[in-house]
Amino acid sequence: NGRLAAQRQQQARAWMWERIDAGLKQRFRAHPQVRGQLDGITQQVLAGRLPASTAARRLLDLFD
Repeated sequence: NGRLAAQRQQQARAWMWERIDAGLKQRFRAHPQVRGQLDGITQQVLAGRLPASTAARRLLDLFD
C-alpha cells in the first residue's frame, strides 16, 4: 500500500526542514551584528533583566 511511501515523504520533508532550521541558525549566529550582541543579550535574559521575546526581537532586527 502507499503507507510506506507516505511515511518516506513525511520523513523527507522533516529532514528538509531540519536542515533549513540548522542552516538558518548557523547563519544567524554567524551574522556579525548578532554575534557581537548575542552573549550580552543572552546574559540579560538569564539574569531576568530582559524578556526572552524582546531579546529575540532585538536579535532578529540585527539579522535583518
